[in-house]
Amino acid sequence: MFWDYAQETEFGARLHDIRHKFAIERLKEGWSVYRVQRYIGHGSVKTTERYYFRYLSQEQQVIANADGNIGL
Repeated sequence: MFWDYAQETEFGARLHDIRHKFAIERLKEGWSVYRVQRYIGHGSVKTTERYYFRYLSQEQQVIANADGNIGL
């Protein structure tokens, strides 16, 4: 999935960089932090928050946490 995303965006980087870009963009689009956690494969939502919330505005962070752990 990440490789396809890299090809679509023409983002020339390591797979790990593409993974980060994917997560940040999905969170900025309003995806749930829990949904991103599952796509990325983190064992804890706290890990996802620690790595990616620094790139989000306060409003985007609230949106990412708004739906709880229902995975939308």
